[in-house]
Amino acid sequence: MYTACRRADAQKPANALSWHSNTAHRLPVHLSRGGSPVKKHVFKLNRTAVIITTLCILFARCGSNTANRNAGLSGTMARLQGTWQSLDDTLSYMVIQKDTIVSYYDDRKISTETIEFINNAEDREKDPDGNVFIVKGEFDAMIYNIISISDTRLEYSWQGRGNSLRFSKVR
Repeated sequence: MYTACRRADAQKPANALSWHSNTAHRLPVHLSRGGSPVKKHVFKLNRTAVIITTLCILFARCGSNTANRNAGLSGTMARLQGTWQSLDDTLSYMVIQKDTIVSYYDDRKISTETIEFINNAEDREKDPDGNVFIVKGEFDAMIYNIISISDTRLEYSWQGRGNSLRFSKVR
């Protein structure tokens, strides 16, 4: 009734001004401003539900379950997932997620490349269980052979040079 008195197109009683000034002090603040307590309550519930749902999804995705993070990966690729720190230079490390390798030096991102396992350097047919892989960068591709791999150690060699890169799994 109060909001109807404030609208310009509403019909006002003859003493609308006096009615407004006599009753406005008795109305709750949200009604005196034209709001609805039901709408505000529903909005708070919806906002709270959205926040809780979002937090649940985030916590579920941040779990440390390696099987979930490596879903769809098999063979050697699944074993490579995680963060690997160089044994030869402790400032150098790489993070492998799915088929992407991000290399860092002294916590600065150096490169982002993709990795693909192949049967050998000549045929280059996909082989998820193979020990030969291609690292494809923006402008080049390098072929490596895995010398040894375990849950905590990785050693591989660049096929063109023969020198080894050794890493320890951090996470």
